[in-house]
Amino acid sequence: MANITFLTGPVRSGKSRRAVELASTWSDGVVFVATYRPDPGDAEMAERVRRHQAERPGWRTLIAPKPAEAAGSLGELLAALQPAPSGVVLDCLTMWLSDRLERSDEAILAEWDAVLADFKALPCPVVVVGNEVGWCPVPEHPVLRRFRDLAGTLGPVKVEWDFSPQQGRRGNFPLKFSLHNPGKEPVKGSYELACATQRARVNFELAPLQTKEFSNQCALPKDKDQWGAKNPVVLTVETPAGKFIEEREVEALRNQRLGETRPLAKAAELIDATGPLQSDGRISLMATVDADFLKVTLDLGTVELQTIPGKPSLLLELSLDGRPSGEGGSAGFVEPVQIGFSDGDGPGKVASISDAAFGEGYSKELSPRGVFAELKTGRDGRRKAEVSIPKIYLYRHDWKVDDPESRIGILTRVNFARRAPNGMSAYPAEARWMNAGAPLCREDASALPQLELSTGESNAWSVHLY
Repeated sequence: MANITFLTGPVRSGKSRRAVELASTWSDGVVFVATYRPDPGDAEMAERVRRHQAERPGWRTLIAPKPAEAAGSLGELLAALQPAPSGVVLDCLTMWLSDRLERSDEAILAEWDAVLADFKALPCPVVVVGNEVGWCPVPEHPVLRRFRDLAGTLGPVKVEWDFSPQQGRRGNFPLKFSLHNPGKEPVKGSYELACATQRARVNFELAPLQTKEFSNQCALPKDKDQWGAKNPVVLTVETPAGKFIEEREVEALRNQRLGETRPLAKAAELIDATGPLQSDGRISLMATVDADFLKVTLDLGTVELQTIPGKPSLLLELSLDGRPSGEGGSAGFVEPVQIGFSDGDGPGKVASISDAAFGEGYSKELSPRGVFAELKTGRDGRRKAEVSIPKIYLYRHDWKVDDPESRIGILTRVNFARRAPNGMSAYPAEARWMNAGAPLCREDASALPQLELSTGESNAWSVHLY
């Protein structure tokens, strides 16, 4: 009987690349089952298909047939191939589903059961690539709701992750998730959760339509000088119906305290980082408070500021979550405050401040003139950008100084304008520094690093699963 592996995760998370890596160990006789039917009018999808084709070896390719087609079932097509396949990759399951939405739910599920039966009868391993769609908001359109619900029933089990931020202490943090049995029969199996060098294996049983919650403790970095780390999280679920693999990423950031200098790292390097987060030490962030202001100081070192007409030489983006305790750090929306500087010393220009600049619940109209920003150059040639946010602008926050439980979320993006070879100007990733690696969405309040309004040593970490 074939060993079937279900490989799933978020959109554009590298699932297809991982499937190719797995199947490349099965010799040269792998067969790729494509589930997308080319549309001459969809240039973007054609380019996506081209990229996927370039990433995999020159395997034989089949288009997954539909029941009305005379070519035969997928099992019959695979059985007729000579030489016989050394492995099969189906990519992807959600496209396979999209191609059949004109049929009834019962017919779709029956056809997928038949495909699985054909796969199990093969004398070679099989990888099925899927997409996680269950964590999107409930779609407004009934067709999209039906698609989401059906996609969640095609695998042997469904994983539901707890994406809420965790505060890690005493050297550990919890990774939480649920396993759901979408079928009509009980499921017995085991899962292995791997994070960095840690592995934990747990047996489970699920009744039909049952959901169970699980939590595993993972270790935080032990080096007191380490300020952050990113590690892959791999969940492998094994059941009699097959193996299910989902890959995630977890980022742990030590909470920053008042007066502490925190290095920033290049965005282009942080995005793909694994392990301890590294910085070249060129740019750093420090925050202080007094009775009237939150003061943010960025030491820019000697990074070059280029003069580009019509664009700030330096664009600073501050995403601040100023919601009170109990709300801060949870899911929500923040609009970054943007401050532009020229290539010389002097005041910065603060863009208009939106209602959501400091988190949800803020509704007063705030003038950008109340934010003070200045670029200075010291005698040693090092530049510093200083920004002062009035305390009265953060009127919803507790502002309990010297209380480590009183925190402000702060994501800092320092963008340097650079002229491209084609003459156009931009803020490229290689000229951008940040104080966090994983949150590409600067408006996600739950993903912001945490600033404790205390000068005492911080042993707390903010942990985010992506």
